[in-house]
Amino acid sequence: MVKMTWNESNTQAPAARPRTRLLFMQNKTKNRTFTVLGMSCGHCKAAVETAIRQVANVSEVSVDLTAGKAVVTGDPADAAIIAAINDAGYDAQICSASS
Repeated sequence: MVKMTWNESNTQAPAARPRTRLLFMQNKTKNRTFTVLGMSCGHCKAAVETAIRQVANVSEVSVDLTAGKAVVTGDPADAAIIAAINDAGYDAQICSASS
């Protein structure tokens, strides 16, 4: 909010800030959960995280070794995430997507 002292020399009210850019950016960020098969240790978890982080438009990655899940935040293509996990040596499929 813009705060401005009003006096007689002011002829216009302050302009409101546009909110469209912020709303646009919020709509592009999604959480996707992938099932990752074949992970058995901390090294496996790190390899999957590293592979996913290298995919374009990924902003955050969280891999749960015991659950065999990877949660990806951002706007990457699902196929690119699955391909990156496969290239790291693990099988993957998408579980869910939410915005």
